[in-house]
Parts: sequence; C-alpha cells; structure tokens
Amino acid sequence: ALYGNLPFFTIAVGSTGHGGFAFAPGLNSLGYPTGGWGWTIGGVTVPGQFNAPNVSTINDGNWHHLVHVAQRSANCTTYLDGKQVDSTTIIESGDITMANAATIGQDPTGSYGVTAGAYIDDLAVWTNALTQLQISGMYLAGVSNAPGVSFAPAIAPKPHPVEMQVVQVGAQWQIQWAGGVGTLWSAPAVNGPWTAIQTNAASPYTIPMATPGTFYRLK
Repeated sequence: ALYGNLPFFTIAVGSTGHGGFAFAPGLNSLGYPTGGWGWTIGGVTVPGQFNAPNVSTINDGNWHHLVHVAQRSANCTTYLDGKQVDSTTIIESGDITMANAATIGQDPTGSYGVTAGAYIDDLAVWTNALTQLQISGMYLAGVSNAPGVSFAPAIAPKPHPVEMQVVQVGAQWQIQWAGGVGTLWSAPAVNGPWTAIQTNAASPYTIPMATPGTFYRLK
C-alpha cells in the first residue's frame, strides 16, 4: 500500500497534502501511519496541514468520537472523546475550493491505492462552528448508547425566584413583580403568622394605607 492515509472524508485526490481538505489517519515523518489522526486544509503547498503524532489515539480497537472545528479566520481545533486535544492556525490556508466530489473512505477518484480496515459511523458536516459544550454533548450522547440521540439533553435552568419591589405611585404604594399570578400573603412579622389575602394576584397590588409594618410574600 502507498502510505496509510486512506481518507476518512476529503475532496482532495490523494488524501492529505494535495489541497482542499482531507481528514485521514495521521502519518509520521517517514509516511507511516501512527494510529492517530491527521488533516489538511489548504493548497498544494500544504499551509495548515497537521498530522497527529500520537500513537494509537484512534486505532486502539475502541470507538472514538473525533471532531475537527475549522474557522477560516482562526484555527482548526480538534476534539477527541469530548476533549480538546489540538488547535492549529489555518489563517493562511487560502481558497480551498475544488470541483471534486466529497468522498467518505476514499478519494474522489475512488481508486486511491491504499488498503485499510476501519469502521466510520455517524459522519456529519456542520455549517457552523460547534462549541465545546455541543461537542461534549454529542460525545456523552454517543457513550450513553441512547437510540436516535445526537446530543445529551440540555440541563433545564432552575426557576428564577420571583422578585418583588415596593413602588410609590402618586399617593399610593404598590407591590410589583414579574413572573405571573400567585397567592399573595401578608404577616405582621417576617416569621408569620402568614395569611392569604388574595388568590390569583397579578402585579401590581396596591397596599392598603391602613397596613403599615406589614410583610408580604407571593407564592
């Protein structure tokens, strides 16, 4: 076989180092596979190429979640199993447009002379730059083996407590709040006893003039 970089996903004829973009197994300086990952984003002169020297980071008999996030005005950042493992500039990559078809597991000719055996599952291309949180969510969804799930469920924010304030309006005082209706309670002291004075109360509530020194709460 010629080298060992049969591409995972590419538009370049001949895998990495041939312009356009190519994501493939990484090679060492002698052109032999390292068991890691590699990529090219750029022209034939290969600005922006990076090959992972790590041995067996993805070729160890286990499933791995590998993500490359490329931002043309910044870096190509690589995440492995939900964690960032590399970030390399691609600012000088220039125009990578090619007329070749994008191919999975081969180059656009369909006859790149490399033999390889591997499993590729759920390859996806995103038009926006994924965040660390999104990538971690995808990885967690994958390791959970949940059928049909691409992201870990978002954590629901805790309900925001209702904030009340007392505002003078003309000769009156009002209790105002945001957050809908509820039952308004009053008490002569902060520790009670509390008495329900209005159900389905909606903001604002006008405080009776004859109730100085009264505490209020909304439930």
